[in-house]
Amino acid sequence: PLKLGDLRTWGDFLNELKVWLDGQNIKQGEGIRFLTENSTSPTLAAQMKAVQAAYPKAKWHTYEPNSRDGARMGAQMVVGQFVNTVYKFENAEVVLSLDADFLTNGPGAVRYARDFMNKRRLVGGKKEMHRLYVAESTLTTTGAKADHRLPIKASDVESFARAVAAGVGVSVSAGGSLSEGAKKFAQEVAKDLKAHNGKCLVVAGEHQSASVHAIAHAINGALGGVGSSVVYTDPIEINPVDQNASISELITDMNGGKVELLIIIGGNPVYNAPIVKDASGQKTTFLDAMKKVPHRVQMGLYNDETAANCHWHIAESHYLEAWGDARAFEIGRAHV
Repeated sequence: PLKLGDLRTWGDFLNELKVWLDGQNIKQGEGIRFLTENSTSPTLAAQMKAVQAAYPKAKWHTYEPNSRDGARMGAQMVVGQFVNTVYKFENAEVVLSLDADFLTNGPGAVRYARDFMNKRRLVGGKKEMHRLYVAESTLTTTGAKADHRLPIKASDVESFARAVAAGVGVSVSAGGSLSEGAKKFAQEVAKDLKAHNGKCLVVAGEHQSASVHAIAHAINGALGGVGSSVVYTDPIEINPVDQNASISELITDMNGGKVELLIIIGGNPVYNAPIVKDASGQKTTFLDAMKKVPHRVQMGLYNDETAANCHWHIAESHYLEAWGDARAFEIGRAHV
């Protein structure tokens, strides 16, 4: 452990942390904030639950730059709660990828690749395969397997998704302008999707906006895919939140003097957290706000920018050298 850059013992850290925590007992942890990266560990979830039981007014924030907020919030917009989306390619005869490289990227890519390619095996007298439409900005492995591929600008993916949604009868506002070729492609895709009601699937890329994901979920719902080609389960993340909103709330609380003890587990928010504007339009960085916190602890892999601005830096084991657990992408009680 390092205190202000100097070597200390683990006992030194625990003794000082105990003093800080004892000062929060009477406040029920009102001044404590925890900041973690995204995790699916049931053990960490149980540990955080125990801590929150001891300090019920403490707040737990989650943030990392590559947060999947689009997928998370897009599903919530349509389903009404945080869920994990599992795709059943074995039940789909027509698949539309909205800039989604599902054959190689994402937590379910290995399973999805197997299920998808099994539908392409002409065995046992089978003479027809399913069809794959792909609209993407860069050629991917999934795009290379497409029966029909539309190269499209990244900024036009949402407009294309809206055009397809309108074509299948989903009520959406019009998007931006599309080329005539893209409009025709959207019409043909919508026609094929409608012809395979209940046996089709629309997948949005992990990096796409919440709007694109919401449109994809709306199309799947309108065409009877939910429960067949799409299944919603409980979130596998232990703290599913809007991570941009969560880190913004933390910065606002720190800037307002509401945080007395900040404990950061993993990550480097001083380097990668967004800048937040207050009600007056004044911009605040994570570092500016964090400096107003009297007691700061970071556990991380590196003595980085965040560590340099914390009172204590605790060395974190690399995840390949640490014992732990995690949930798989398809584990969870199914909602549908």
